Amino acid sequence: MDPNLHELIHNHNLHHRLVPQILMLLPADDAGLDSLFEEIVASHDPRAFNYILVSALAINRTVDARHLVGGTALFANGDWLCNLAWKMRGEVALHLVEAVRTTVMNLEMHAIALLMAAKWSIEFRGGQPPPNLISEARLLARSMKNVRAAHGLVWALAEMLDDAGLRGVLRAEQPRFCSANIIEAGKQFGKAQLNLCPQAAIALIPDKPDNLIGSGTHVRRAVARVGRNEPCPCGSGKKYKRCCEEKDRERMRHSSDVAGKTRAEVLAEPEPHLTEAKIMAMMPADLSRLDAAKIKPKLLPPYFKMLGGALLVEEAATAFEKLGCDTEEMCEAWDFIIFYVCWKQRLDVARRMVRVRFKDGPLPDTVPFGLRLLLVRDDPARFLEVLEAGGKDALTSTDHERLSSFAHGLLNSSATTIGILCARSLIPLIDKRNATFLLSEIERARDRLNLPPDDPFAEILDRRFADEIADGGKDAEELRKARTRLESKAAEVSQLKDSLEQLRREIRLQEKKAPSSALAPTPAAEPPELRELRDKVRELKSSIAERNNERAAFRRELGEAYADLENLRARQPAAPAPEAPDAEDALLLSGAVEGNHPPRPIEFPRRFNDTLAHLPRQVGRAALIHLGRIAAGDPAAFAGAIRLKAAPDVMRVRVGADHRMLFRLLPECVQLVDLINRRDLERCIESL
Repeated sequence: MDPNLHELIHNHNLHHRLVPQILMLLPADDAGLDSLFEEIVASHDPRAFNYILVSALAINRTVDARHLVGGTALFANGDWLCNLAWKMRGEVALHLVEAVRTTVMNLEMHAIALLMAAKWSIEFRGGQPPPNLISEARLLARSMKNVRAAHGLVWALAEMLDDAGLRGVLRAEQPRFCSANIIEAGKQFGKAQLNLCPQAAIALIPDKPDNLIGSGTHVRRAVARVGRNEPCPCGSGKKYKRCCEEKDRERMRHSSDVAGKTRAEVLAEPEPHLTEAKIMAMMPADLSRLDAAKIKPKLLPPYFKMLGGALLVEEAATAFEKLGCDTEEMCEAWDFIIFYVCWKQRLDVARRMVRVRFKDGPLPDTVPFGLRLLLVRDDPARFLEVLEAGGKDALTSTDHERLSSFAHGLLNSSATTIGILCARSLIPLIDKRNATFLLSEIERARDRLNLPPDDPFAEILDRRFADEIADGGKDAEELRKARTRLESKAAEVSQLKDSLEQLRREIRLQEKKAPSSALAPTPAAEPPELRELRDKVRELKSSIAERNNERAAFRRELGEAYADLENLRARQPAAPAPEAPDAEDALLLSGAVEGNHPPRPIEFPRRFNDTLAHLPRQVGRAALIHLGRIAAGDPAAFAGAIRLKAAPDVMRVRVGADHRMLFRLLPECVQLVDLINRRDLERCIESL
C-alpha cells in the first residue's frame, strides 16, 4: 500500500472531504485496485478495507466479490456489509457463504452475511441458494447462545428460505427465543438490514469528522499537556499556540489507551502493550496481526486459546514455528490447536504442526485419531490402514474418552457418513457425557451433509437417561423436571407419528379408489379429499421435525441436570451401605425359572394405577416393558426370575437396583402380584 495512503487512512477519521484524497491515491486501473484489496485482506486491516471499499464503490469502481471471503469479517458493522457487498461484482452469495464457512466473525455479522446471501440468490440466482447456505445456517443456529439479534436474523433467514429443518433447529437450540414477538421482531430487523442494500455507498460516510478525542473505555493522552503560551516542546523557540498546538490537537484525536501513543502507533506494534484482558477482547483480524515472538510468555496461553476459538490455525502454526514446542505449556497449547486443525481439515497446517512438535519422528499413541486420519487423507491405501488400526484399537479399548475420540475423528474426516454410523454404535456403550457429546456432533455432521437434522439414535440416548438415572431425593428436582419435559415431548412426537401413519394409510386407500390411468395424474386432477390428505401429511412432517428438535433441546437439558446431580452427589458424604444381598437371597429358592413359555395375556391387580403413580416414572416403564416380554414368552426375560420360598408359585424379578416385581405364571395368564421397593419385600411375602 502507498505509504501516503496508509498514513491518511490510519491518522484521520472518515468523512466526505477525506474521500477525494483517498481516491487520488488509489490505483487508476481495476487490476491495480484488485491487487490492493488482496494485500489489505491478507494483512487483515479492517480500517483500510472499509475506507477504501466505500470510497471506491461510491464512484462505482469495480471490486470483485471474491474479496468477501477474507473481507467479510473486516466490515465495520452489518449496515456496511449489506450496503457494500451488494455492490460488488461476481457471485456475491457464493463468496459470502464461503466467508461464513472459513472465517470467524461475531454471530450477528455471521447471520447478516447468510441473510444477504439468501436475498442476493433470490434476486440474481433465480431463487437457487448456494449449496452450503442452509447447512451453515443450521450450524449457526446450533452455536448461538443468548444473542437475541442474531437469533432474530436467523428466523428471518428461515422464513426467507422456507426451511422446516432450520426452523426446527432454532426451536430446539433456543426455545426461549421462539416466541411470536421475537420471531416477528427478527423478521423486521432482517428487512431493515436488507433495505440498506440499494442505498448509495456515500450515505454511509459522515459529512464531517466527529469531535471525539480517542475511543475505547480508557483513553490516554497521545501528547503531553502544554500551556498555550508556554514555549513549544519542539525547540523552535515559538509559543506552543503558534507552533505545534494545531498538529498536536489532531494527534490527540487519535489517542489510544497507551500514554503517548496514537491508535495507529499501537496498531503498528501492539505486542508490548498487551494484557490478558486485551487479548481476550481482540477481534480475529487484530489477533492475526500479532507477532507471537514479541508476546510475553505469560500471555501465550490466552493468545493460543483465542487463536483456536477464532479458527486462526495458520497463524497458530506460524507462532509454533517461531516459538517451538519444548515446554509443557506449549504442548498443552499444541493439543488445543490441533483439535481445530482437524475440525477444519487443514492438511497443510497439520503437517506444519506435526513437524514442529515431533520433527521427523513417529507419532506417539497419544496423538488424536482424527489427526492420524487427516495426515493420510490423500493416500487411500494408508487411510484404510489407519482406519483399520483405529477400529481395532476401539474394539479392544474400554476407555470411553478414547472411544469418543475415535468416533469424533471419523465424523470430522473425509468419511463423515461412516463416522455417523460409528458414533451411533457407541451411544449405547459409553458414558452419558461422551454419548451426549457424540450425539451433538452427529447432528452437526448431518447439518454439514444437509441431511434431516434429527438422528434416530437420539431415541437410544433418551432411553438410557430414562432407564439408568436414579432421580430419587430432594437434590434431583431439576433432573425430574427435565425428564418430565423430555418424556412429554417424546409422547407428542409418538402421537404425531401415529397420526402420520394413519394419514398415509388413508392416502393409500384413496389412491386405490381413484380411477386408474395410463398416465400419472396431475395434482390438479387428484380428488379434493386426496389433496387435502397430502397437505395434512406435509404439515405433520413439519410438526414432527420441529418436535424432534425440541426434544433435542430437552435432552441436552436433561444431560446437564444429570451432570450437575452427579457432581453434587460426588461432593456429598457417602451414603450408608445398602442392605446385604444375603437378606433377600434367604427369601428365595435356588435356581432360575425355566424360560420356555407360551404367550399369555396379563392380569393386573386392583388399583395398580395408584401403585404406578407413587413410583418413579422410569421404574414403572421398565417394569411394564419387562412384564410385556414375560407375557410374550421371551426366554431372556426369565433370566432373573426366581421363586419365593414362602410362596413357590410367585416369582420375583429385579427392576433396577431398588425395586422388585412379583408375578405368577398361570395357565391362562401372567398375573402381576405387586411392584414394590425391595425393602418392602419381606412384608409383602408375609401378606402372601
